[in-house]
Parts: sequence; C-alpha cells; structure tokens
Amino acid sequence: MFNKKADKDYTTDKLPDNRFKLFWDLYANRISLILGVGLLCLLFLLPSFAVTIISNLKVYKINLELNSGYTTASEAASDIFATINTANLALVPCLALLGVGVAGICGVLRRLTWQDGVLFWHDFRQSIKENGGIFASTAAICGGLNWATQYCLRLQHFDNGTLAQVSLAVAIVATVLFAVVAPMLLCQSLVYKLSYFAKLKNAFMLSMRQPLVSFGLLVGNAAPWLLLLIDNKYTFVAFLVLLPVVVMPAQLIADIICCDIVLDKYVNKDNFPQIYRKGLNYDASDNNA
Repeated sequence: MFNKKADKDYTTDKLPDNRFKLFWDLYANRISLILGVGLLCLLFLLPSFAVTIISNLKVYKINLELNSGYTTASEAASDIFATINTANLALVPCLALLGVGVAGICGVLRRLTWQDGVLFWHDFRQSIKENGGIFASTAAICGGLNWATQYCLRLQHFDNGTLAQVSLAVAIVATVLFAVVAPMLLCQSLVYKLSYFAKLKNAFMLSMRQPLVSFGLLVGNAAPWLLLLIDNKYTFVAFLVLLPVVVMPAQLIADIICCDIVLDKYVNKDNFPQIYRKGLNYDASDNNA
C-alpha cells in the first residue's frame, strides 16, 4: 500500500544531486504515499482539533451571554480564561498522542528521503516502537510551553505586575527556543542512538550554527496554521482538512531534508560517511545540500 514500483530503467545516477531537488522528486514519484501520510496526520490531529473546537464553542457561548446581558464583563473574562486554560491543559496529552503518530510517520518519511524501500505499516509501527517515546515527550513539552505562554499572556488582563510580565517573557523565550530546536532534536532521534539531553544539546548547538535554517523551519512550520485564525467557519473547516492532509506532510519532509543538510555538513561527513548524502547522487557535485 502507498508504494510505487520504480521504472525498469531506473538507475542510481538518476537520483537528485541535492536535497532541494529531492523534495520535488518525492512529490513527482511518491505522491500517493505522501497523501497517505497526510491522512494519518489528520487522524492523529483529530483529538487536538476536537479540544480546540469545543473550547471555541464555549468561548462563543460566553460572548453571546455577555452581549445578551446575562453575565458581566468580569465574569465573562474569568470564564473565558478558565475555558482556554483548561483546553490548553487538555491539549498536552492530545499533542503527546500526535507525537506518537508523527514518530511513525517520520519513520516512513526517513526511509523515503533516503530513497530506501518503504513497507508503510511495518516502518510506521517500527518507528513508533523506537521513537514514539521521545516524539511524544517532545510534543508534550511543546504543549506544556504553549499552556504556560497562553496562561501568562491572559494573566496580564488580571495582573500586569512585574512578576507577571517577567513570567510571560520567560515563557515566550522558552517556547520559541524549544520550537526552534525541536525539528533537529527529532530528526536526530530517527538516526542516532543518544540520550534525550544529548540530542537536545546537539540540537541547540546545530540550530544556533545554522540560524537561517532553524528559524526558517520555525516560520515554515507555524505560518500555514495561522490560517485557522481566519474568522470564517467555512475556511476554518476547509483548512482543518487541508492543513494536515496537504501541508503537514510537506512540512515534515522539509524538516527532515533541511536537518539532513545540517547533519551532513557538521556530523555525517566526518563521523558517519555511510549516511552522508544518503538518497542523493553521491558522485554529483556537493553544493552543501
């Protein structure tokens, strides 16, 4: 399932000679597999979507009651704060579940970007077995940081003292930094057998050495999801489907490919030559991609 047989005249010299070409090559030749990945992304995102939609409906109801005069502004603010805070806490286990799914998906995409043979469900289950814990933990940390940031942000409405402002600044910095290093952290997990903190340290150092790549991935991973903020129920529903099915697989492939570029440059070339430029035409000129 989701596999495409190679052409009979396929030879290794026809491999792309850099990872940017590899991205388009995958879409040209493995689109059915990538669409299957997108459907899995949607499946594992459903709990997070459910929590978000329920929270939005409750906030909408509170605003209706406020506009109708059934509650005061201060009561409405407290109710909205409690609703969103509870929803953000509920998102933490939902994101951990998503992390498990993404671990399996990235195991498939890891083999795909290395141009290895893919046995979809076998590779999916095997990667969950090997990497599910670290992906789930990382996703849960992201969820916790999201909760802390939004809690501190909304707390400003009730308390804008120095401590509240410092807490907000710390939460924002921690969230951004972790979001920057997370792709490199997780991509390492697909290849190297290191402790979590060793991979986190390496991810931070590599991300800081290649800030354009790291912050570019941050923007690329976050920006499309801002479309969900458009205040239109039809576009909201459309993007709920299109973003996981179409955009998220492309983001995951781009994350893996960009991290491979960095890892090839700083790690693989000298320490792991057997996976240096793996999936590319090795004899082609090396243009750092």
